[in-house]
Amino acid sequence: MSARCILGLCTGYDVLGYIDVRPFQYLGTGACMIMRTFPGMDYLIPDHLYYGFDSYDSAGVAQAVKHYNSICQMNTITQQTEAFYYMQNNHSCKVRLKYVLEKLQNES
Repeated sequence: MSARCILGLCTGYDVLGYIDVRPFQYLGTGACMIMRTFPGMDYLIPDHLYYGFDSYDSAGVAQAVKHYNSICQMNTITQQTEAFYYMQNNHSCKVRLKYVLEKLQNES
């Protein structure tokens, strides 16, 4: 949580089924994150837990700068804490392993 804010620049948008893992890592440590969103992301992470932008064009960059300026002017501790607990409760290694084991058990 020592990072005030992290900028995530995902590059796998042309790969079918690609999911950037950095939001899980960074939000899971309680960092406030500005990031380019990826398809299906809102299914995995509620959009109020991060600041998203859609492209690297001038509009997307302007949106990222706007988010950065708003973060600098506010206390994001509540949002960071909520993101931390959301990730720990829904996307931790323990949760994922339990899911895989349940799937394997159901296959038997």
